This record gives sequence, structure tokens and C-alpha cells, in this order.
Amino acid sequence: PGESADDWARSLDAALACEPDHISAYALIVEEGTKLARQIARGEVPPVDDDLHAAFYEAADARLTAAGYHWYGVSNWARTPTHRSRHN
Repeated sequence: PGESADDWARSLDAALACEPDHISAYALIVEEGTKLARQIARGEVPPVDDDLHAAFYEAADARLTAAGYHWYGVSNWARTPTHRSRHN
């Protein structure tokens, strides 16, 4: 909660600077019964903004594709098919 588009871009750049063969970028899912769910219900933390999550996903795909990664699965990118996670 509270992450900006600039924060997300810096996170992507930091991940890419490590030059990994594979990157997973999953969206936050707020599970019932968790501290975060209770904080959101009480108004202490803003709820997840689906439009912002979509924009972050699109930014990740554009940035990772430009860096030579290939999208596969739901939230995964790999340099080559051999770098794909086997469980997917």
C-alpha cells in the first residue's frame, strides 16, 4: 500500500540491475484474516487499487520486455525458455 509508479519503476530497475535469468512479479492479494485485511477494513491502510495494479503490471511487462525478458505464465518473465520456472 502506498507504492507509487516511481517506486515501482525503481524496484524494476533494481531487479534488472541484478541481471537475473528470471523475474516473477505477483500482485498483492489481501487474504481474509490477515493483519493487512483488518487494517484495510478499519481504514488505516488504503485498499488495493486494481487500476494501479494493472498499470504496474503493464509497466513491468514493457520494461522487462525492453530488457530482453520474455513473458510467460501469469506474472513471470525469463531471458530464455530454458530459464522458465519448471513448476509453471
